[in-house]
Amino acid sequence: MSSTHSDAKLILQADLLSAAIRSVIAMLLTLLLMFLSSTLISAGKLPESRSGEYVMLCVFLANCIPVLFTSNKQGRGGLLPMLFGFLFYVLILLILAMSAGSQSILSAGFFRMVVCAIAGVLLGSAVKMRKSGAPVRKKKRRYN
Repeated sequence: MSSTHSDAKLILQADLLSAAIRSVIAMLLTLLLMFLSSTLISAGKLPESRSGEYVMLCVFLANCIPVLFTSNKQGRGGLLPMLFGFLFYVLILLILAMSAGSQSILSAGFFRMVVCAIAGVLLGSAVKMRKSGAPVRKKKRRYN
């Protein structure tokens, strides 16, 4: 086995591990944000009629925030490790939905949560890649 093959295998393992950790962080952040929104609803600060939108916002933010703080840390980041994290997150959602009942997987709410999760990952990746791009050099002006 060549050293480049073993290096690529180690990089893939590190990406998968960081994606799994990121998805667990996103799931915990989702639970925390949902707890916060339900507390605000029960206190009367937020209207209960919009609880579906709050869930989608929680899923979006919970997938966007970990990506902003973890992508491109090793200098080899990109969209693929972020999508691995998204797939792990959706797998956890799928397992939770299957444990809740067979009809919850087919509901529109589940698919909206998946769309919000992918939108959060893509937005977080785009912002992070844009922010961590090559610096733009300003031209020096000869005469002011």
